[in-house]
Amino acid sequence: MKQTLLIIWKFFSSHLIWAVVAMIVLGIGLGTFVPVWFVRIFVTFNGIFSSLLSFVVPLLILALVTAAIAETSGNAGKMLVWTIVLAYVSTIFAGFFTYVVGSTTFPYLISDGTYTDYLSKADYSPYFTFTFPPLMDTMSALLLSFMIGLAILKFEMPVLKQAVFELKNVIMMVIGKVILPLLPIYIFGMFLKMTSAGEIKMLTSVYAKVVVVMIVLFVVVLMLQYLIAGWVSKRNPWKLFQNMFPALVTALASSSSAATLPITLRCAGKMGAKDNVVNFVIPMCAN
Repeated sequence: MKQTLLIIWKFFSSHLIWAVVAMIVLGIGLGTFVPVWFVRIFVTFNGIFSSLLSFVVPLLILALVTAAIAETSGNAGKMLVWTIVLAYVSTIFAGFFTYVVGSTTFPYLISDGTYTDYLSKADYSPYFTFTFPPLMDTMSALLLSFMIGLAILKFEMPVLKQAVFELKNVIMMVIGKVILPLLPIYIFGMFLKMTSAGEIKMLTSVYAKVVVVMIVLFVVVLMLQYLIAGWVSKRNPWKLFQNMFPALVTALASSSSAATLPITLRCAGKMGAKDNVVNFVIPMCAN
């Protein structure tokens, strides 16, 4: 039995997408009948895990972006400009496209029923809370990473540069050994609570058509981005999409940039992009 569980754990650890999907299905399945006290155990875990993510993510941004800038050989400014331009063009297009679709379709899709009728009145508060106050917020970490990275480039500070890379190794170890293995449990807890509290039933009953439109929009915008990226890089956009699929599912399931960031980094690294580009662009665009 122990050997079987170890094999299952290793499989899900190396195939994170299946772990995420399995936890979503399991959370929805169990959430329909487990008692509230059981759900609150995972609500408590999710609160602690979310606090841990809030602590780690600014340090992850600081370490990765600073290290990436230190490796750009003076091209950090150009990379920053292009990243901001692409991010804002993409965001403005997606925003206006969603606004037009939503304003023309949602008034006809949303029912007049009150969604509160579907929600449970039970207490889903955590048994206790344990917080890890972040040393800084994400935007402060981003700004500090630029200051340190550009200083390393300009003044050639080998000791500071080495310290940055050591910090990067520490943070990546925490991501690989703690955050990623526990992330499927976090997603399980989310869907367990949503199902038990009636939120899933509410979404599938009152807002089912709206959710379908949102998912279609999500896929359409992403496919447009991957088609453009594939055309520019002369690579198969479907292969790029497949490589990033675990991150996309995690983002859609968790609605959390912080929770998705470690998976996005892992997936992007498998696409053959340069490490300094991945470590620069993804943490910055996640904010």
